[in-house]
Amino acid sequence: MQEMINKGDGMNKTYEEQQKELVAAGIKRAEEVMAINKEFANKFNELISWAADWCLTFHDMNNVDKLDWNIDRITIPFKSEPELQEAIKKAIHYEIKKRTLDSYLKHRD
Repeated sequence: MQEMINKGDGMNKTYEEQQKELVAAGIKRAEEVMAINKEFANKFNELISWAADWCLTFHDMNNVDKLDWNIDRITIPFKSEPELQEAIKKAIHYEIKKRTLDSYLKHRD
């Protein structure tokens, strides 16, 4: 005999049925979270790409202090989250280094 659990709305469901529903709901939520994370990653990459473009367009590459000043200005909205602000700064620096190295290597060949 299978144990029946009262759902509260008058319908009885077995433990196994409730377990299947919970697993399905968990899988659905995990997929939603993955989609949100993917969207965040895409937006983050767009921000980093835009910031690198902006920095490379509007300053002298030989002036590192000016580059840091530009990056600081870009990350002002994230000041309330210091760890996120630092991560964004590092990502922008990395993207700029990657682009300038790629550009250097293309011009060298």
